[in-house]
Amino acid sequence: MSTAEGRPMTVDPALASAAVAAAGDAIVTTDSHGYVTSWNRAAELLLGVSAEQAVGQGLLIIPEALRVRHAACFRAAMSSGRLTHGGQPARVEAMTPDGEVMPLAITLGLLAGPDGAPAGAVAVLLALSCRRPGSRRSTRW
Repeated sequence: MSTAEGRPMTVDPALASAAVAAAGDAIVTTDSHGYVTSWNRAAELLLGVSAEQAVGQGLLIIPEALRVRHAACFRAAMSSGRLTHGGQPARVEAMTPDGEVMPLAITLGLLAGPDGAPAGAVAVLLALSCRRPGSRRSTRW
């Protein structure tokens, strides 16, 4: 990486980690096998799952009926280096711990390892509906 002036630039891993932690959007990363490697505070709030519960696990937020398809698409992305949606936002569904299905917008990216091959993935998740406090009804965006 280099600056606009062509000077070499390195990415400070601590700064990158702090940026993810501070982000207002839910950010989740996985390794090349689909195990969660990071889960920020916004992901905890959106999905109702703590980082402690999520890190090291598979993506339990994927509804059961969609898990086989998700696994196939994930493996294809890891082996081909290409994403199904080409990095464009897509509508998906996530399952909360109480079994409620929640519509989300997701933007995916592949994380390259030292050899340039996909070593994992990053997902930025946004809610497509919100619930008013004290209400059982959702408002769709």
